[in-house]
Amino acid sequence: MRGLGFRLFKWWCAFVARCFESRDHSQIPIGKLKNINPWLTQELEKIGIKTRTDLIELGALETYHRLLQAKSRVSHNALLRLHGAITDQPIEEISDKEVAYLLEEAQALTPLLS
Repeated sequence: MRGLGFRLFKWWCAFVARCFESRDHSQIPIGKLKNINPWLTQELEKIGIKTRTDLIELGALETYHRLLQAKSRVSHNALLRLHGAITDQPIEEISDKEVAYLLEEAQALTPLLS
């Protein structure tokens, strides 16, 4: 069931992101996005994420997973920042339900890296 929920959530994130693409935000450099600080920009660029489009294509969870695989010292806060950058909302406005889902999925990724 977790796989279906993940695919549905990823689809929803991509759908929301496409709504914002119509405003020609797709090629914005990663460092100019909401919630993305200079340190996170640097870490994202190390793994090849340079624009909003790159981030949208992978999604927040997959990007977070790749950061962990690259031995980046990211926290769950970075996951929320990535999701907020995709959906164009501050992390404070991400619903509790979305936060809970993201954190649950992030926990499921952690054993895969051991």
